[in-house]
Amino acid sequence: MAAPRENTRESRVGLGCTGLYVIAAFGLIISATVLCNYVKITGTDENGQAVSLARGIWKGQAFAGDGCGNLDGLDLGTRWKSAQAMSILGCFTGAMAIWPLVCACRKEITLPTVLNIGSNSLWSCLWSGLTLLMLTSNACKADFLTDVTCALDTGANCAIAATVLFFLASMSISCSIATATVVAAIEAEKNADAEKNADAEEKV
Repeated sequence: MAAPRENTRESRVGLGCTGLYVIAAFGLIISATVLCNYVKITGTDENGQAVSLARGIWKGQAFAGDGCGNLDGLDLGTRWKSAQAMSILGCFTGAMAIWPLVCACRKEITLPTVLNIGSNSLWSCLWSGLTLLMLTSNACKADFLTDVTCALDTGANCAIAATVLFFLASMSISCSIATATVVAAIEAEKNADAEKNADAEEKV
């Protein structure tokens, strides 16, 4: 089967969009992983003062007045650690999705390569979405505060955007392959008809 990139204009557009989606999503999942403000906690301390804390997947403010640093002294818990694992997997599969695009620059993109990009994009969609476990983890808890609320911050918004873009990338790949398959079938049918007509003309 011919590579989807060369069959039709629609296929080329699909793969072009896929490249943009994957690159943008990879940057977003990296940002969600390294930023200090995945979630924002607000509450009131023992003096009645309003306090806000910013916490990321790997670093942030453990206590009031802390800077963006390590989270020593906090019990991360299972869900927070799971979110950390998901962020690593999301970055890894995102890199696996973007690497073939870099290697195939100005070269023919074969069907196995397209499938590789699509499958890794789909896995990245899953992993980046699962980093939202942070919202139900100990990251949203602060025992030294009362009236605590926990909300999405920049990191979580990046993770959500990455999830959507990785999903769009995988769907774009599916559309490209479907288009290429249909076009290849039509071309095969036309070639078969042309051969039949040629044989008929020779017999005449």
